[in-house]
Amino acid sequence: MTTFATNTVGPRRRARTAAGAIGLTVLLVLTLQLLASFEAALLAGAPDRSLALVKIAGALIAEGSVIAVALIVFRRYGLPPFEHPLAERARRAGWIAAGVMWMVWALPLIIQAPEGIEVLELSGFNILGSLLAGPGAGAAEEIIFRGLLMSLLAWGGWKIVPRVILTAAMFGLAHAGWGLLSGEWRAGLFAMAGTTVLGLVLGVVYVLSGRRLLPPLILHAAINLIIEPWLVLAAITGTLTMPGG
Repeated sequence: MTTFATNTVGPRRRARTAAGAIGLTVLLVLTLQLLASFEAALLAGAPDRSLALVKIAGALIAEGSVIAVALIVFRRYGLPPFEHPLAERARRAGWIAAGVMWMVWALPLIIQAPEGIEVLELSGFNILGSLLAGPGAGAAEEIIFRGLLMSLLAWGGWKIVPRVILTAAMFGLAHAGWGLLSGEWRAGLFAMAGTTVLGLVLGVVYVLSGRRLLPPLILHAAINLIIEPWLVLAAITGTLTMPGG
């Protein structure tokens, strides 16, 4: 178990760790956009579903690269990557909250999906895309936002409520690329708002779990498993819609 004496931490460390968390998020955004530009150049004219799979795989590569860089920096400065080891048992309230939020967030899409989203389709696109986006990208994002960044901010003396809000906002910022994918800035703002709310939900699950990472990680992966391939495909084809759009 990792504990931090937050009452002995001054404003300078809080500012430095907040800057570090923002810097890590900006690094992720830039890496995602760099890979996206390469993909656009190399795969011009490729089928939409193939392009969607490549973009999901590219996101996973970008996230894995950022995690690797962050772990090197954390080790260099003697910082723990997580507040608690992954093997530590999470509180039951966290698992219950994760199950409830999955039913609220993902189950309606299975029961009655919007037009163009076939979550139960037995196709290579849906199966491979779900595996890349769920156990892959979803887990990687939780390692970054509810793992590394939560731990960094805790070391900096930030209390849990500001940490949940900050990591949710940075989670939303990291998804700003939806606007570039769809070619419409409104889609990017809509995606940022939606993922910021999801980040708050995942942060609450994290707190209810006793600041253990596994319940929000499983929840995020399970949500991505259902919807993420189709969201990426909708953004590529220009069919990602917003309220009033």
